[in-house]
Amino acid sequence: MSSKVTVPIALRVFQAFFAIVVLGLAIGLIRGHMEGDLPATLVFIAAVGALSLLAAIIGAAASFVDFLHDQVGVVVDSVVLLLNIAGGILMATKLKGVSCKLKGIDFKHFVHLIENKIICGGIKKSRQCPWSCYYFDKRNFKTIERRCRESVADSTFMFLTAVMLIAGGTLTYMRMKKAH
Repeated sequence: MSSKVTVPIALRVFQAFFAIVVLGLAIGLIRGHMEGDLPATLVFIAAVGALSLLAAIIGAAASFVDFLHDQVGVVVDSVVLLLNIAGGILMATKLKGVSCKLKGIDFKHFVHLIENKIICGGIKKSRQCPWSCYYFDKRNFKTIERRCRESVADSTFMFLTAVMLIAGGTLTYMRMKKAH
């Protein structure tokens, strides 16, 4: 197998791995959402993970099938790149720099953590309290910390997928330029 094929395949393997992680974490966060409406962010992140995995498979196939080669790959990779950047930014924005450790956290950051719909498993509004975090109400603080870490990891892996796509795009561009 020539280096022309193996380098993109290696990148596609990493892309597929990162996409599986993003999808798995998003599904875990969705399954752990217990109260109220499911945040659209989680559905979007799961879709980004699934599309990234599909793009990795198409990209790997493009290394072996001529008609799928450069042009289709560039379009697919560009769309998936933008989706991963958007998803990573969206998740990071929703987290707003939240600290995932409850121990030693100040009150302001604690409130920010348990008011986050993605992390707390859903918020139920009641007359007694303007918000009621599902896992806080259950006194399940380990789950709050775990969901926080999973959310941060989801954002990170979307950015890593974007880096893989940029690397793959750069290699494709260099290969296309060299061919002409």
